[in-house]
Amino acid sequence: MKKEQKGVTLIALVVMIIIIIVIATVTTYSGVNTLQESKEKKMIVELEMIQHAILEIYTKYKTVGMESYLVGEELSKDEIPTEYYGFISSTAFLTTAKKEEKYYLLNQDILKEAGITNCDYTYIVNYSRGEVMNSEIQETASGRILYMSNEFKAFE
Repeated sequence: MKKEQKGVTLIALVVMIIIIIVIATVTTYSGVNTLQESKEKKMIVELEMIQHAILEIYTKYKTVGMESYLVGEELSKDEIPTEYYGFISSTAFLTTAKKEEKYYLLNQDILKEAGITNCDYTYIVNYSRGEVMNSEIQETASGRILYMSNEFKAFE
């Protein structure tokens, strides 16, 4: 008479391990993808927040007429990343350009002075056109350019 054996066979064990590996892989990929999307959304939200702030600053400047409102370090064309050349205004670099038409770098200190907090990056802005560009990261992992102006958002 044969004894009845109870337990897990080697084949069943291998199948269970493969299923667990597949589930773990799918979960990890989903988590990494969600994390990347979250970072991209944060960059876009920051871009929009900076644009609102510079438009507010520009409105104050136009109302009062004080150039001291236009904060930032003035940039030349070669200091702007080439990814943005299709968007920027070349007239901003002429000697006849007005102060509000030029491009400025807003670093963390300048952003804080302007009342903008919780920003992780530095930005290039043009007050009169409402342009905002991320100076450190020009595009997201999915290839969306981090640029926006009054008329255009490259990331949409």
